[in-house]
Amino acid sequence: MTQPSHPRWTVSAEEHPTEVLQQILKSDEQLYRRLMLFLRSAALETGIAIDAGRRPPGMAMTDGRIALDVPREGVLVYYEPDPAVREMVVTDVVWVG
Repeated sequence: MTQPSHPRWTVSAEEHPTEVLQQILKSDEQLYRRLMLFLRSAALETGIAIDAGRRPPGMAMTDGRIALDVPREGVLVYYEPDPAVREMVVTDVVWVG
């Protein structure tokens, strides 16, 4: 089996969004699972966009972060793409649950 020419993009989270995600897990495990799938998909889309020279998904903020609305879930995710390590770094999660 051949290796892909570029490793896949991954997701990491800073301390505060990690705490919010843990609160979501304790409150609603199914929502947490849907968010994890969403974030993994968003990381793949981010990598594909950046590799193609396009803007990553979401709304660019003035501070350099990108905001992503998680459809139908009442969650807003802020992230920064890090092409050097091929990682989508989640900097904040707002949960309106």
